[in-house]
Amino acid sequence: MQSRSLRGEQIDQLYQEHLCRDFPPDERKPLGQIHRAVDRGIYRVVGFYREDALCGYALLSVLPGRRFGFLDYFAVVPQMRGGGIGGQLLADLRRQMADLQGIFFEVEQPQSAPDPQQATRRIRFYQRGGCRYTGVYTRLFGVNYYILYLPCAGDADDETLLVEVEASYRAMVDPALYDQKVAIWRQAPPVDGRWY
Repeated sequence: MQSRSLRGEQIDQLYQEHLCRDFPPDERKPLGQIHRAVDRGIYRVVGFYREDALCGYALLSVLPGRRFGFLDYFAVVPQMRGGGIGGQLLADLRRQMADLQGIFFEVEQPQSAPDPQQATRRIRFYQRGGCRYTGVYTRLFGVNYYILYLPCAGDADDETLLVEVEASYRAMVDPALYDQKVAIWRQAPPVDGRWY
């Protein structure tokens, strides 16, 4: 498996052929916004290939001067799903981002998700891949999320991650919408340790 940083027309192709199929319209950033973020040096688009066949992809925000990435999109192409390749791609992403302390990302809270079982499966997949629950919660444009963390060069405490999540959201969300559409807070896990 090889990972490649994608630019220009490669991003266009990935977006049109894969991301538009894999993510619903209300979860997709406009293509122009992705290009502007790549041009500003705050966004990375990575394709994972076996020979020349795309197996999966990841898009993440990495703010200048910071040691954390915010994973925006991660997917395995449909014909490759179900064979354990997702775990391999997550491990490859971790290696590819070894210059970062770690990567954090949102997973929809199962109790409020349209498909609670799918949301729970997604969380378990990430846990098997080495991700951990952070105790950081967000509500973004009406959707409730847990923030998970994948260490690359090392772990980080939840207070640091709370600051990093806020910095990433402020960089990516229109300032006019931020106070209306974004909420971030920290909360201890339930006593029984089950958070989904």
